[in-house]
Amino acid sequence: MSARIIELFIDSMSRILNRKLKGRDQPLHERAHHYIQRKTALRELSSGTPISETSLAIELSIIRTPVHKALKQLFIEGLLEESPGGGFEVVHLTPPGYY
Repeated sequence: MSARIIELFIDSMSRILNRKLKGRDQPLHERAHHYIQRKTALRELSSGTPISETSLAIELSIIRTPVHKALKQLFIEGLLEESPGGGFEVVHLTPPGYY
């Protein structure tokens, strides 16, 4: 193989590894917080959707405690509301101008 191909391969692998490690320095509750925000922004979690701590913990491969902490923070920030049956759900958002 030419030196250029090897150089490109090493650069590509380095970028992949850096992407995988990017979130690892971040506290787990912050990773969970950003993950839930992103899912909400992408409408993977739509208005009124109940939030499952267990499901999110499994998706993130972390324990439930940091997920719970993230959910409480998102509740304080107004992105989530308490669910009638306990837990949290995504707030019902109305477009500007609707009453």
